[in-house]
Amino acid sequence: MKDSQGESGKVSLNPPSGEKTILPQDVAVRHKRKNTDKPAPVPVEHYSREYYLTSFEDEHLFEDRDFRAPERVLGALDLAGELKGKRVLDVGCGRGILACDAAKRGAHVVGIDISEAAVELAHELLSEMDPGDAARVEIRLHDAKSLPFPPDTFDVVFMIDIWEHLHHHEIEKVLREVKRVLRSGGRLIVHTGPNTWFYSYGYPITKFLARVILRRKLPETLRKESDAVMHVNEQSPLSLFMALRDEGYRAKILPRSYLVGINPCRWERLVMKVLFSRPAGYFFCTSLMAVAKPNERSAGQAREPAP
Repeated sequence: MKDSQGESGKVSLNPPSGEKTILPQDVAVRHKRKNTDKPAPVPVEHYSREYYLTSFEDEHLFEDRDFRAPERVLGALDLAGELKGKRVLDVGCGRGILACDAAKRGAHVVGIDISEAAVELAHELLSEMDPGDAARVEIRLHDAKSLPFPPDTFDVVFMIDIWEHLHHHEIEKVLREVKRVLRSGGRLIVHTGPNTWFYSYGYPITKFLARVILRRKLPETLRKESDAVMHVNEQSPLSLFMALRDEGYRAKILPRSYLVGINPCRWERLVMKVLFSRPAGYFFCTSLMAVAKPNERSAGQAREPAP
């Protein structure tokens, strides 16, 4: 899923002449209200094959045919516990990395995505798998706001790097649908980034300390240009917890940082261990993981499709 494209197929990040650029922080403020205007979804055309092959830190996977799952995917799978024989739903499956790795762990997996490019890439990845594992994976083109499954279908549902791409009113519908299709005792695993508290508090402190102590100037921002277009609903630890709570989930929020391509020295690793652990990690980690279960009472009340 995920901006306006020009004739070349590349994502255009410039708004039409005379229009104000909408930054992620502007979107966050707007989403503190109840979204009575219900803004339109991010256009599905933005989630092109080029987007999936060039917008991630593990973009080399398809080029090198090296399909090892990135650390955030492995971390999400570990939080789900034993998956052998379980029914798993991967909402916003993208290139299919998590769905395929869950199948390797013995799960029966359905991956859904609204992007045709994502579904095509996921099927390409399936063709590279062991046939026995691939037989336990089904990839579908579908909208998560209206899941085509009966109640009590899945033991585990994953939402990895999809939350920030959906408006608040869309997330509400998805969470209701997830609750409907989860079995009793089922678990929802969420990963979303960036953590807005990192950019508001943690990174300014980090830049200051690096300049004063290490005499090192860090980049003004770590954001990508596309964040302003693609990220319509970034979360803090508190807002993520409250959004899940409001939809009837008991949630544990875990701060996470994945240092791709960085090789810190020993003392830097020690500092990071402290800063990335709770509670400091809620301010110094770049992303968030959530482990959530529906409240028992609300689980029994939410067996009808979301309106």
